[in-house]
Amino acid sequence: MRLAAWLAFLVGAGGAWVHGDVPLGLLAGAAVLALVVVEPAVRAVRRQVTDLQARITLLHGQVLLSEHTETLAQAQAQAQAHAHAQVQVQACAQVPQTPHALSAGPNKLQSLWDALPAGVVVQAPGGEIIDANPAAQRMLGLTLAQLRALRGLDPRWRCVREDGSDYPLADQPAWRTQRSGQPLFNESIGMHTPDGELRWLLVNTVPQCDEHGRPAGVITCFIDATDRRLLQDGLHAAARTDALTRLPNREVVMERLARAIAHARRHPEYGFAVLFMDFDRFKQVNDTLGHGAGDELLRQIAQRLQLAFRPGDALARVESGHAVAARMGGDEFVVVLEGVRDDAAVQAIAERLLADLREPYTVAAHPVQSSASIGIVRWQGQDLGPEEILRNADTAMYEAKRAGRNRFVLFDDSMHDRVVRTLGIQADLRLALAGDELFVAYQPVVDLATQRMTGVEALVRWQHPTRGLLMPGEFIAVAEECGLIDALGERVLQLACRQFVQWESELGARAPQQMAVNLSRAQLKRPGLAAEVAALLADSGMPPGRLQLEITESLAAQDERVQASLRELKSLGVKLALDDFGTGYSSLACLHLLPVDTVKIDRSFITHALSVEYHRVLIEATIRVARTLGMRTVAEGIENAGQAALMRQLCCDAGQGYLYGRPMAPADLVAWLDREPAEPGRA
Repeated sequence: MRLAAWLAFLVGAGGAWVHGDVPLGLLAGAAVLALVVVEPAVRAVRRQVTDLQARITLLHGQVLLSEHTETLAQAQAQAQAHAHAQVQVQACAQVPQTPHALSAGPNKLQSLWDALPAGVVVQAPGGEIIDANPAAQRMLGLTLAQLRALRGLDPRWRCVREDGSDYPLADQPAWRTQRSGQPLFNESIGMHTPDGELRWLLVNTVPQCDEHGRPAGVITCFIDATDRRLLQDGLHAAARTDALTRLPNREVVMERLARAIAHARRHPEYGFAVLFMDFDRFKQVNDTLGHGAGDELLRQIAQRLQLAFRPGDALARVESGHAVAARMGGDEFVVVLEGVRDDAAVQAIAERLLADLREPYTVAAHPVQSSASIGIVRWQGQDLGPEEILRNADTAMYEAKRAGRNRFVLFDDSMHDRVVRTLGIQADLRLALAGDELFVAYQPVVDLATQRMTGVEALVRWQHPTRGLLMPGEFIAVAEECGLIDALGERVLQLACRQFVQWESELGARAPQQMAVNLSRAQLKRPGLAAEVAALLADSGMPPGRLQLEITESLAAQDERVQASLRELKSLGVKLALDDFGTGYSSLACLHLLPVDTVKIDRSFITHALSVEYHRVLIEATIRVARTLGMRTVAEGIENAGQAALMRQLCCDAGQGYLYGRPMAPADLVAWLDREPAEPGRA
């Protein structure tokens, strides 16, 4: 009974397994077919199995095995055709004890039983193991005698489910089939063997009946799927690991955050925090040293993140239970830090991170300086999900960048309100560029010796339909972030050039002699800027020498690309001015390296020039060096007569500020020119 039923099970149920591209049922069927061809006596045994009844129910039909309908080989062919279908096997069989069957069949079937690579275990209704083939004994590491002494698997072995949770004996496939009378297919069981090894088995079970149809036990057939499971685990781990830095990726962060939130809601005393960091000037490394150097810098950053925390934090190991550091993409990294319950603890960790991460790196034999800007969100019982927490941490990180970089900022709700407002400004700014809401105001630049206007500076304004008049500080940064700064800069330059030509036509000698227009970082780094400026000058009819383009000191000193763009502009004949001097990276010693005609001294120095000796000395030194290099100087932000008198005393060429005039509309500037005040100050 055992061998015949087992063969029926293998031919049918084995079709549900796939070993490589070949169903295991096909392998078993092929072995049976070989016996049929080689040994006629086996065919005689098969013809004598008159009470063999096996019903194989497939998703697309049924196959009835009997001596009057189909042979075992024909049944196997149909099982092979449905190799991936769900198969239900019910078998009741009894091998007739004829002399011919005993002399020929059992020996051959026993050979197949012994040679089969899949493990097969036969259990009685009470769970006792009746038989097991050699493959089963080998995979389970127990002899047949030892197996027969057990009720199921060795209790010393801990079985686990796919997710790693315990798999109680009563829930395992053989016992479930024993209770339900239903077969089970492709059940996965992990077994921790006594020697510490974890083996994975793929299991099929089918119930057995006696000649009266009563339950007679269970046949369990299984293969060792450990290699396949290791491959799956490896692919799963690869999908959750950043290939460049070997840190976990965004998927792991989202899972960890979801678990941390759920735990915090169950345990109010539990706390965690998220640190979202972006590395300052990383793009500059890519642009100057190449993307390979940028990748190496990211790897070194990841290594420092792993070492930055105290040993108990076990960073970058997902199973640590304390913290996880991950790369989100580009130069953005996230640390989920568990077990912190107050701001002071988080801030201490952030300070240590900043200190470790700003130490110089060595990339491609070059010293590289890169600091981090960190945004922090600490869990305080908010009704937030993982996405919202990351969004808030990202928002705080951008606040850290705007505040000067190389620092951390804790998120508060007002930041989110500003983000919402910024998004609104982005949408409205696109409409403003398409309409006529943007206009240019002009502030006079006055010769300090003659008190006469020598030129004007063009300053953009936005007459918002609901928010009123907006200053550049409220939308220039937004325009840079959303990619509208090019269109905005082009609009301002176009309006300014046309207005200058109109003044020349209407005012003659009284018209401003020079028009100053600011250039943004994005404009200077855009290829083709010089050609665009040349086209605007030609279109408006403005002489190139009357246009002064102003760039900030920090931007002028950045890199070769900016320097090349400045030289191209200079070749057009336009003038260049260094704006906000004293606040950026350059120094007086490097001033001669910059292709500029005018140096504009930042208003922060002018404001304190009368009261702070250091500021006065710096202003005087700047004026002396500029005059030596043939450059003009302009003092920005002059607000009173005392400041104006000091600038004249220090031999500064020109001044600009509220003392002389605020930024004004074109018609107001003409009215300003019509007045002839007895004392300086025409606003």
